[in-house]
Amino acid sequence: TDLLVTAPDIIFFWVARMIMATVHFKNTIPFKHVYFTSTIRDGQGRKLSKTLGNSPDPLNIIDKYGADAVRFTMLFLAPLGQDVRLDVDVVQQDVSSIEIGRNFANKIWNAGRFILMKLEEVGGSSNGETLSQDEMSISDKWILSRFNSTVQKTLEALDNFRVTEYSKLLYDFIWRDFCDWYVEILKVQINQSNDASYKQKAVCFAIKLYNEILKLLHPVMPYITEEIFHLLDESNSCGSISTAKFPESKESEIAIDIESEFDLIQIVVEEIRKLRASVGIPPSQKVPIVISVKDSKQLELFQSLSQVVSGLAKISDYKVDVQHEKPDGAISSVVREIELFLVVASAIDLDKEKERLNKEIERLERNIKGSESKLSNDRFVQNAPPDVVAYEREKLASMKETLSKTKDNLKDLLG
Repeated sequence: TDLLVTAPDIIFFWVARMIMATVHFKNTIPFKHVYFTSTIRDGQGRKLSKTLGNSPDPLNIIDKYGADAVRFTMLFLAPLGQDVRLDVDVVQQDVSSIEIGRNFANKIWNAGRFILMKLEEVGGSSNGETLSQDEMSISDKWILSRFNSTVQKTLEALDNFRVTEYSKLLYDFIWRDFCDWYVEILKVQINQSNDASYKQKAVCFAIKLYNEILKLLHPVMPYITEEIFHLLDESNSCGSISTAKFPESKESEIAIDIESEFDLIQIVVEEIRKLRASVGIPPSQKVPIVISVKDSKQLELFQSLSQVVSGLAKISDYKVDVQHEKPDGAISSVVREIELFLVVASAIDLDKEKERLNKEIERLERNIKGSESKLSNDRFVQNAPPDVVAYEREKLASMKETLSKTKDNLKDLLG
């Protein structure tokens, strides 16, 4: 009885009396820690209550979204010491916010299904040999470091009862780092290798890491993790994931320098994708790029990850150099002093694109003028709700930034 978990509305009715009575009669305290859960409220700020009739049947919500989705979402949205507001539809018996947990569960399931499919393709075994340290790419070392960093942070969060932080750390790592980046990198590494042994080891490495991720996630999503745990290895000696050893952070596998380098790669890939989208290049179409870096260290980094960047950003001709000049027919962007030149001349109709950009500039300038006029009106600023005024200011800043980038793209195309 070291910890009491309870609602905050009975602090004086029950919790304080338990402590005082035990101290009085037994000269001791009944528990060392008290964790007060968040109170769930509807959109109007009212506590969910049968009396008010503003609470849907939890079993209906579980039937619609899944028990794991409900559990995870409630933890994800419940900051320590604060109440949770949910948009509750009692008539439809719906809480739309639970989609956060359902979408996350789908993401986890699809990642596991993909890795198992790749395992079958390469003819490997989930208990097979994995990559050695020498065989690991920078990408492999990066995800291993990110995993151990996440384990370290999540254990610290759990030790201090920060369960919302725990769930958010897992969400960010699994959704972005593992699913959106590493799984995609794994595809590239497997597709571009002709070594059957390497492919088997690479997939086995991914499975073992995914297995550890499931253990880390199990306390907040017990059902889906138990199911996938057995799908990964039907002969699992643990019997249940709940009795498996919880992951421990290995300090030796945390490489801050690699995480920092890979953070730069992620930013560059995302910026290339934005450049492609800004001129309407379809995701399936590959285009050339020139990356101009500032020193030999960055040159080595981008050369070593040429396949990853090319695969993730859909690049046909990849060139990286120190202080390279801007090629003809390219649009550009700068990320942390690294210049990106996306050569789009052969991929788009330049005249049509110039016409489109001019129309977009006119539209943005018109909307910016209207927004500035609204914000300069004292009556609007004083009488409108603060969140509406804040939204209008954010919208204005966003439009100005978009206008600046659109003008830069037009300038690039005009040469």
